[in-house]
Order: sequence, then C-alpha cells, then structure tokens
Amino acid sequence: MRQKVAVALLALLVVASVAATGPRVSAEVEEPARPMILRVYPTSHLPVWNGKQEWRPNLLMELMQIKITPDRWEALGGKATMAPYPHTQSIVITADEEMHDQIVELLNRLAK
Repeated sequence: MRQKVAVALLALLVVASVAATGPRVSAEVEEPARPMILRVYPTSHLPVWNGKQEWRPNLLMELMQIKITPDRWEALGGKATMAPYPHTQSIVITADEEMHDQIVELLNRLAK
C-alpha cells in the first residue's frame, strides 16, 4: 500500500511540476522562406561612371543595400547577394521577388 501511495504522490509531483511551468512557447515567429531569384540588371545608362569614363557600380550597389530591405542582404545576415559584372556593365542580383520589385523601382527613378 505504501508503495502505491508513493508512486501516486510522485506522479502528482510530476504533473504539478509540468502544470506549474506550463508549456514552453517560443516568442519568435520564423518568417516563411522566400524563393530566391537571380536577375541581371544592366547599368550602362545609369550614373555609374567616374570622370575618366570608368564603370564604377560600387555606389549604386551600396545605395541598393541601404534603401532596399537592408536586413535581407548577405552583408547583414540575409540571403540576398549582388555582384558587379564588368563585361556587360551589369549587376547580378539574387533576391526574393519583393526585393527585385524595389530594385526595379529604384533603378527606374535613377534612370530619369
């Protein structure tokens, strides 16, 4: 009889302990993965040339990283990447659709 009482008390202690701490719920909600798309953006018609007529896309690339969802770029831990492609004076960008839409909008404003 004592053994049954001891087991029952132990079971009650375990149940009480779990009930007191409650279920563990994480406050962080993970954002669903966005498909990454690679696109090539020609820049020869944009202000990416210095006084010696040399192609310098660095300022444009920095502007994009500052203006277009900065936390999604690889430099800040995101997945979006970009690289200059001098052969065609283009910038190759891998990003999600929303970022590409913002990139097109920014480049259109700069082209005016």
